[in-house]
Amino acid sequence: MHDNGNESVNAGSAPNQSKTPSNSYIQRISKLSGFLPVQKVKIKDGDKNAHELVAMIDSGSNTSFISKNAVRKLGIKGDETHLTMNLVGGKKKTEISQLVNITVLSPCDGLVEKSISAYTLTNVCSPAKTISRQFINSYEHLQSIVDQLHIDGGKIDLLIGTDLTDAFVDKQVIQGNGGEPIAKKNCFGWYLLGQVDDTSCSGIHSVDVGTISAIEDIKTLLTQDLL
Repeated sequence: MHDNGNESVNAGSAPNQSKTPSNSYIQRISKLSGFLPVQKVKIKDGDKNAHELVAMIDSGSNTSFISKNAVRKLGIKGDETHLTMNLVGGKKKTEISQLVNITVLSPCDGLVEKSISAYTLTNVCSPAKTISRQFINSYEHLQSIVDQLHIDGGKIDLLIGTDLTDAFVDKQVIQGNGGEPIAKKNCFGWYLLGQVDDTSCSGIHSVDVGTISAIEDIKTLLTQDLL
């Protein structure tokens, strides 16, 4: 009877244990995030020469951005404006920017050229993490395209928003088993989606563009302080 009692207690406690994740499980979940959908593209400079850089496509941004450092190297200039960006979590960020016209090319298909307008930012996104070739090759369905993926990480100089809809059209998709990373091909080439250690991004999901002067900013601040 005593043994049976112990068994019933253990059986009864099992559901409670399954509902309460272990600390290691919680830590693992908190570190997981999707692959940044990054890929190599080419951009023409002021002399129409093509330069390769890393781009990320972001369906959460309604506007495209390019880093100020990349614009300086490309020798491109545009009209100055004042950006107000609404970030994830309700936060806002303001920055003096330029609106530049750029031509984005596919590094693997010379016939693909897309013209877009992008706003300059000091940092458009957190750097992409390096993904090991061994990790990619561990998935049989990805082995045939591993050489066409950008897995070396590095600074992201171009964020492509939904203003360039062509970048979000899937020309081809390669899927594995449930929960495994998938590969998608758009007009610029292949990129990955899946789970890796957490890499946060800028979280820009909408942008209000204006021509607010510094004097107007100060007036607004003073009014708020007085209130």
